[in-house]
Amino acid sequence: MFHAILRYRKLLLLVAILAGTLLWMTTVLRQPTLWGWERAGGALATLTTPIQNGLTAVTQGVSGVWHHYLWLTGAAEENARLREEVALLQQELLRTEATHKENQRLRDLLDLKTSLHTPSLTATVIGREATRWFRLLTINKGSEEGIAPGMAVIVPQGIVGRVTTVYAHTAQVLLLTDPGSAVAVRLQRSREEGILEGRGGLTCRLKYLLQSAHVQAGDLVVTSGLDGVFPSGLLVGEVRSAGGTGEGLFQQVTVTPSAALDRLEEIVVITGTKRGS
Repeated sequence: MFHAILRYRKLLLLVAILAGTLLWMTTVLRQPTLWGWERAGGALATLTTPIQNGLTAVTQGVSGVWHHYLWLTGAAEENARLREEVALLQQELLRTEATHKENQRLRDLLDLKTSLHTPSLTATVIGREATRWFRLLTINKGSEEGIAPGMAVIVPQGIVGRVTTVYAHTAQVLLLTDPGSAVAVRLQRSREEGILEGRGGLTCRLKYLLQSAHVQAGDLVVTSGLDGVFPSGLLVGEVRSAGGTGEGLFQQVTVTPSAALDRLEEIVVITGTKRGS
């Protein structure tokens, strides 16, 4: 407000002078005998009428400008308040969505544990190997919670890998895509069996499928249970490509894991299996 007064100080001074003059003239016109202006009253009224009209217009203009300035100031403050409210609502929405997703993941894990019909426990991923493909995970459960090397690790979307190194309250999980990983699998459609090995990237290689085996892109791959680590029938992934000369009598088959191994947050460890390391 102080800045506005400085900005319009000349106009306000002019209005004050005109207002004072008008007040004096009005007093003279109302009490001409008091000032000895009886005869000049009519002429003065005629002369001052345009001035009064002009002064009224100027006053109304200044008042309009002032109210417009106050309106703009109020609108700016309201806009700032609304922007702040929108930002707070957006943050609350993000928190709500995160909570909803976390609750959904936990419900899915609980359903998975129930469907296994074998001892298991849930753990949280607290670390990843510092490489591009994150072939090792660290979880927040260890030997004190019943974790042992060789145990199978899964999520609702598919298998993850197996436990390798175990400490008191943490453990490391070798991912399905690690070159040191090997899982006994079969094709769900044709029942052809093979060994799935990691390639160190985002895909795996299905080995020991004969050239005569019927396999095609899109075929689902599940665990066979023959390795003694993973129960039979768990989803592993999907055939990405098949064919080519392969290695001797065998086809060259590439499989994409069904679980998002680079974005895991919670996992399930099947504590009823310990074979392999």
